[in-house]
Amino acid sequence: GDKIYQHELANDRVFVFGYEESYGCLAADFVRDKDAVSACCILAEMVAWLKEEGTNLYDFLLQLYTNYGFYQEKQVSITRKGKTGAEEIQKMINDNDFTFINDYVLNYDKNMAEAFSGMDSKREESVDFIARICSADIKEKLSNPKYNDEIQKLLGEINRKRKPPVKVIIDKYFDILKIIFPIWIMTPEVVSAVVPLKASIFDKVIFDEASQLFIEKAIPSISRSNSLVICGDSKQLRPTLFFESRYDDSDEDFDEELEQESALTETSLLDYATTSNKYTSSMLQYHYRCYYKELINFSNYAFYNGELVFASNIKGKENMPVETINVNGEWDGEKNIIEAKRVVELVKDLLFNRKENQTIGIVTLNVNQRDLILDLFEEECKNDEKFSVLYRQERERRDEETGEDESLFVKNLESVQGDERDIIIFSISYSKNEKGKIGSSLGEIQRQYGENRLNVAISRAKKKIYIIKSFMGIDLSVNDMNKGPSYFKKYLCYADSLNSGNLEECSSLLKSLIISEETTNGGYEDEWLEEQIFDELSARVDANLYDVRRNIGIGSFNINIGVYNKESGKLILGIECLGDKVLDDECKVSDDIYRQYYLTVRGWNLHKVWLTEWIKDKNAIIDNILIKLNV
Repeated sequence: GDKIYQHELANDRVFVFGYEESYGCLAADFVRDKDAVSACCILAEMVAWLKEEGTNLYDFLLQLYTNYGFYQEKQVSITRKGKTGAEEIQKMINDNDFTFINDYVLNYDKNMAEAFSGMDSKREESVDFIARICSADIKEKLSNPKYNDEIQKLLGEINRKRKPPVKVIIDKYFDILKIIFPIWIMTPEVVSAVVPLKASIFDKVIFDEASQLFIEKAIPSISRSNSLVICGDSKQLRPTLFFESRYDDSDEDFDEELEQESALTETSLLDYATTSNKYTSSMLQYHYRCYYKELINFSNYAFYNGELVFASNIKGKENMPVETINVNGEWDGEKNIIEAKRVVELVKDLLFNRKENQTIGIVTLNVNQRDLILDLFEEECKNDEKFSVLYRQERERRDEETGEDESLFVKNLESVQGDERDIIIFSISYSKNEKGKIGSSLGEIQRQYGENRLNVAISRAKKKIYIIKSFMGIDLSVNDMNKGPSYFKKYLCYADSLNSGNLEECSSLLKSLIISEETTNGGYEDEWLEEQIFDELSARVDANLYDVRRNIGIGSFNINIGVYNKESGKLILGIECLGDKVLDDECKVSDDIYRQYYLTVRGWNLHKVWLTEWIKDKNAIIDNILIKLNV
């Protein structure tokens, strides 16, 4: 601290950052003793930044551990008194023998000692263990005598009490490790940190969530591989800049800031791959997350041109997969306490009364509303002990078999990518002002690529969405040139139409979103066959028991004919009408097989009718369909 002060007085150097053994991290020259003032200032600044990024210190620390490893630190004081003690210490220094200290540390912690003692088995037994867990192909490679010495050395390193760093192990034994572990799952940062910098040491590198990855972060991994697969969704979140300016809902200079921020737009690895024309691309059309089409319909039409292939899981369908809850809330101080209280009430009801132990996630449109909801949960825990127990359990919940995180979360819009839950609850927060208008500022949604944030949020639910809001979608006035607010309004209108039972309005709204009206329906042969079967089947079934319908829409394709139980309204049988020409196209045959599998998984009962079979004996075809219907 004194040195810093002297240099600044002399005006010959400017202090930026320092570290000293006893002081620790120095942020400035005002720290003169070990009073932790500097550390507290740095910590406060870090917490503020993390809060702005939509996370917290604990989660950030866990991410650091995940990236760079978990290490146990221990400080043990060893005292040797008197002349004899001094002589013993001097002898250890002279002989460079610190075995005594190692033994002392190990004995100090019995758990650590037990952990190390478990590694004292013979090396040959360890080799046998590795061989047992490896596939036949790996076993065959490891049986080569040339690897014996290397395996023995590797196990020796692992069994050492003082283990070398991971990078050292990987550098020395990379070839044998690559045989034992053919697939490595790492972040790009970890690849750069621990994997040898050599060209083509992996056959293939696969990037997931490439829309969020900066190009420069991908290059080290690409250089280590022979071929490249890039997976991502350009309609979801883009990379986030560490020092990117953050939009404050109360900022009146939004337009100016938006213009400045646009200049900071970064290109992701996915952007580069899709625009460079160097790579072949394909769309993964089949959607598996959402159980019911109402949950994914809006995203499908608004962002994917209606090309997603999906179907409702027809077993145990929710009456209203997207449910709106309208409250008389007020937007005050960038939060809405009425909505927040309603969220807590709803979660409390779900935790006490849910029938299928559904997982729950809560999404807010800003950080302040998220924090308010978390505070109200804590208050409710103090007031209701039974709820407190259930809430605490839900916040720590993990899948019993896989260990996957299934905890109840409360996150703002920008932090929810990658998450999914059975039930998602939205708190919209905004409301009409004293003039009866909703403010023009919509926070994260109004920023550039706000529509991508919306798409991520509304596609997180597997079984149910609740939208808690203080206004009707039609009341929102937006500029249609800004896609984020425009799609946000249309999504709320879609949800309102669903809840009012106005399916015609829903259908019209969805069709207005689509860019292209192209359809994948079959040609004349299929249409003629569909008409023939529909007429014959309608004449043969009991109209009081069954409802026969044409053109049952499922994402980007149709089931030609559906037979419904009139009492329950459930689909009993789907009938596909196929002309001969489908057999001439290998891709169509492959797609048809996969579609059949997909729909069967979703609970659909399907029956195919070929044109040639119908012409040959149409009565037998109808009889067969009636047997399937148990008529």
